[in-house]
Amino acid sequence: MKIVMDSDALIKLTKSGAKELITENFDVTIPERVYEETVTQAVGYPDAQEIDRNVGARRIEVKKTSRAERGEMAVLDLCKRG
Repeated sequence: MKIVMDSDALIKLTKSGAKELITENFDVTIPERVYEETVTQAVGYPDAQEIDRNVGARRIEVKKTSRAERGEMAVLDLCKRG
């Protein structure tokens, strides 16, 4: 199963400790904008470092989208594209 996450879901799963279980069992994708919101703009936060490690390990895939103004809109764009 494929899952597309926005920043809110990704951060809450990371803080709860459930993200690892999700990324081990599902194909998780985030839009580039969500990566910016959760990692690039959140430098120094432990959850940002953990998310970045998952991206580096290819447990979370980052995809470009045409809508970059907000993470939620970028998620919607990815879902519409299939």
